[in-house]
Parts: sequence; C-alpha cells; structure tokens
Amino acid sequence: MIPWEWRWPSSGWTGSRLSSVRLFSPVFLGLIRTAPEDRELTPSQQAAMGWKKIGHLDTRLSTSRFVGGEDFSMADIPLGIMVYRWFNLEIERKEMPDLARWYQLLTQRPTFQSNVMVGLT
Repeated sequence: MIPWEWRWPSSGWTGSRLSSVRLFSPVFLGLIRTAPEDRELTPSQQAAMGWKKIGHLDTRLSTSRFVGGEDFSMADIPLGIMVYRWFNLEIERKEMPDLARWYQLLTQRPTFQSNVMVGLT
C-alpha cells in the first residue's frame, strides 16, 4: 500500500487534469506511430495542439518543485512519461522554463532513466 502522504498531493493531477494532458497523445501517435504519408496534420500543427495542454502543466510547475507540491509524488510518474515523449519528439516547442526544470529533475532519477528514457516506440 502506498502511504497516504505520497498519494494525496497527486490526486488532482492523476484524475481530470491528467485526462486533459493525455489529449496531447495525438501529437505522439501522429508523429511516431503514423507513417508520414498517412498523417492528417503536419508536425507543426501537431505541436500546436500539444503546446496548449502542456502549458497548463508549465503553469502548475511555476508554483511548486514537483506536480503535487515540493516532493516527488505519484502525479509526477504518468506526467513525466508524457513529457519525456514531448521533449523527444522532433517538433518545435515553445519555451516552458518550469516544465524544463521539472523534467531535468526527473531525468536525474535512476528509475526514470531505466524505465522511461528508453526511446520512443
């Protein structure tokens, strides 16, 4: 059982907020799992779809070190996986300093390196 203090800060980010960020998945699927000739949108159009959604997370991270607060929580895990994809797609990205800072923290975690940073498929 996961201790309550690890779960409660993340509950809002693993529910409704996560589902809105998950809408960024078409960017990933469109660029990685769809052949170029079958894409309905250009990479730039795909990126524009994701900026707005990822921007909500950048705004959240401007007020805390991690998604759920000052400590790493369960909310950082699914969002970290999505942001790994975001930073590794060949798309133009708007500057999002707080998102980049948070992502750097995640990339320093050995478990993130061995389980998430394994390429895009």
